[in-house]
Amino acid sequence: MVAESYSLEARFKGGGSIIGLPPVFSEDSQFVYLLWKDMIVSYNTKTAKRVCEFRNGRQQIVGFGCTYGSSGEYIVACTARGKVTIWKANNALKLRELKLKMDQNVKVKYFKLILNKRLDGKTLEALVCFENFNSNILRFDADNIPISIDVNGSGRYFVVARGKSMFFSIFGSNHIKYSIKGRTFTCVACHPEEEAVLTGDNTGRILLWHNIAKKKQATQAVYHWHTLPVNTMCFSTSGTYFYSGGAECVLVKWDQTNNNFKNFLPRLPNYIKHISVAENNVIIAAATTDNAIQLISPQLSVVNTIQHLALGNDNSSGIAFDSRSKSLVLNSVVGHVQFFSPRDMNLMYNLDVVGQNKFSNERDKAIISTTVYKVALSNTGRWMATVEQRPDPDMFETRLKFWLYNAAKQNYCLNTSIEYPHEEQVLDITFQPTRNDFELQSVTVGNDRKFKVWQLVNVSSVDYQGYSWRCFGEVTYKDLNPRVATFSNDGSLIIAGFESIITVWLSDNHKLKCSLKHPFQNDNIIHLSFGTGTNSHLVFCATSKYVSVWNLLSLSLVWTVRVDVSLAISDIRTPFKAVFTKDKKLFILDLKSSKPIYSSNKILKYAGDVQAAAFVPKNFISSDIDMVWYRTTCIYFLDSNYELYSIETKGDSTDFNLHIDETNTTLYSHLIPKIGTNITSKGTVTHMYEKENSANQFRKFLDTPATALPPLHLICEGILQSMILQHEVSKVETRGNERGRNQNSVDQRKEEQNDYTKESDQLQDSIEIEKQLSQISKEPTDWVSVLLND
Repeated sequence: MVAESYSLEARFKGGGSIIGLPPVFSEDSQFVYLLWKDMIVSYNTKTAKRVCEFRNGRQQIVGFGCTYGSSGEYIVACTARGKVTIWKANNALKLRELKLKMDQNVKVKYFKLILNKRLDGKTLEALVCFENFNSNILRFDADNIPISIDVNGSGRYFVVARGKSMFFSIFGSNHIKYSIKGRTFTCVACHPEEEAVLTGDNTGRILLWHNIAKKKQATQAVYHWHTLPVNTMCFSTSGTYFYSGGAECVLVKWDQTNNNFKNFLPRLPNYIKHISVAENNVIIAAATTDNAIQLISPQLSVVNTIQHLALGNDNSSGIAFDSRSKSLVLNSVVGHVQFFSPRDMNLMYNLDVVGQNKFSNERDKAIISTTVYKVALSNTGRWMATVEQRPDPDMFETRLKFWLYNAAKQNYCLNTSIEYPHEEQVLDITFQPTRNDFELQSVTVGNDRKFKVWQLVNVSSVDYQGYSWRCFGEVTYKDLNPRVATFSNDGSLIIAGFESIITVWLSDNHKLKCSLKHPFQNDNIIHLSFGTGTNSHLVFCATSKYVSVWNLLSLSLVWTVRVDVSLAISDIRTPFKAVFTKDKKLFILDLKSSKPIYSSNKILKYAGDVQAAAFVPKNFISSDIDMVWYRTTCIYFLDSNYELYSIETKGDSTDFNLHIDETNTTLYSHLIPKIGTNITSKGTVTHMYEKENSANQFRKFLDTPATALPPLHLICEGILQSMILQHEVSKVETRGNERGRNQNSVDQRKEEQNDYTKESDQLQDSIEIEKQLSQISKEPTDWVSVLLND
């Protein structure tokens, strides 16, 4: 393995679940707090914009909540290892960090629920934390049966549902056990004021239990609309209404006084996992399994959506780069593709490819929906091709669609739809690498032993005048199944991998030029690509066990290396290839030599298994990097946790702004202002800019190609400042400035006094919180734990 010549790391760029825990609203309902990876993020409920982040290192947060003091709102979070962190909610200022002794008594009043997995990995502990109550301990055998827990809003009682049994307990007294026959509890919810409990089961029924503290007098009211298991329920603040949701993708609002009255919000983008209601009932948050939070009004209309990288069902389409919008295109929710901007980590938009409603499953049968299986974009990003399939064994469906970007609508519009482009599943699709958007070809590979060439033609008829896609030809080879196909850099050749054989064809008449067979291996080819520039006659080939390079001029094998390949990708703009192995190693290759120009076994160590990857060009050239492959491009990859990472140097800016250090001597080092800290000076500082120097710098700026420049809004201020010729500061101005500074100092002292008063209030609140958290072994237990022994 080649030693690492430069320090690279996998930097998180997006994705990951924001629906692991229920959303939490602020007291005034202006903000909603979500758990995202190892931090809590607040969003404005009116704009759905991110406000601030509450970071907690890299420890997993397993429970969080809000509490209120005399100086405002606080966020309290607990990690899996028992570290409790307290932040000021309005500015994310970290006030305290405490370590709980998990094997002793814990007394915390600020959490409704904390889920904690002990360090030995053998005990799952759920803590319901309140004060002034004694508690019982419920123990269950380990049989992987899910547990649902909820606590009354006033903290008087709690309910635990597990399997066919439900346990009701008032703190400090024995529990009462209830059970149902033929059904399994799936979720519970406690009334905020009364001794009433909601339970959902696997048949879609909701039971409202009254007088539950007295088992012989307990009554039930049945609310039944769901056909699938109820995933979640939540009462309104007063308990008059409650909400429920499940896999039907419908939010149901119930009136507990009348089980025949219900309202619906249908066609949510995916299953409902959590429901939360704000303190004043003005907004409801529904967490859907596409990794989104739907902010809903009491009239059941979606007013805003908080959406990160959408979680799809699979990653079969891989990652495609859109050169037009500089975004990554990949699978989204069922029937959609998403355009995600890695520069600012925002989801730009979702495109509905299938154009069908998502089908809900039946109680005893899963309904197969049509999904987007492959995505490809042309070099300019103006054309996009999608393959959608419905892999139902009883009725298989597949369509090939070509989309043309409409500048007026700022979206892709369907141009051509082809039913059954292949008789079987479509395995691969790619565009011809040309800059002419209307003299273009595309090739698809099917499981019907064919690859087909599609060509853009000008159509003129009564119904339509314009461009459309037609089949230009189809090719078979020795009754073998092709797996992958691609074009040469000039578009004159098509290279296709028929199982373990490489075949080369002319793109204009589809005549076979040659076929190549590896002497040692018979595995199916999973990746093929051409070299670039002086290496355009070389072909890179990857199977699950080998990577090889062939010379098309001599029809000979240049080199081959034995390696367990998980994924291989190519950069059409540079001659470099990347290989991800099954044991989480990364190799960057140049076709000239079998020796990798870069390799690492550390970059992928903490990420999941790599599912898809792509080379993405940079905004500017990193001329100070000694790795040639990294100067103009970087690698983005998606792992099995649906988290998006980029492979970057540790010095790269995380906010995607151009960063110039003190030692930089590039063209822009004199044009862009340095970023420094607050520095106080004892005397007046006069800045003078030399006119000749600014003219030279501006001339360098004009002479630089536009494609090599960073975005203009990042450098225009520095350019203008470089041309300013400041006048010398007079003594009169100096005296005036001194008087202004004296007045400012008086105002500053007043502000500091006010800040001191505010900080004293905050400190007093944090001390009160700490007192509650510090009662580890001094007081009797005031919490409930449910233990699952593996």
